[in-house]
Amino acid sequence: MDTNLEKSPPHSQHATSCRADEIIDILRNEFYREEFPNFLFFGDNGGLEQIAFDLSKGKPYPIAMIDPIAGAESAVEIASNMTQFVEAIGLEYAERS
Repeated sequence: MDTNLEKSPPHSQHATSCRADEIIDILRNEFYREEFPNFLFFGDNGGLEQIAFDLSKGKPYPIAMIDPIAGAESAVEIASNMTQFVEAIGLEYAERS
């Protein structure tokens, strides 16, 4: 599989998901609503970048890595859909059980 996530530095392959209440807080946050109306944030890479669905591109929504300080134009697609994203970070359902 050829994804930007695999080509990124090793620290970029780390992914942490947000809790549901954190996602709700982001959805209610005026800054995120105004600056990132086409993104649904659900995690981060353990650093400054956040991980989001890019809602502007239609289903299946691609996954993007975004630097919130740099703005929406910093978004880089790292996976074409959630399945590809999960495969790229190495999590398989059986491993999580």
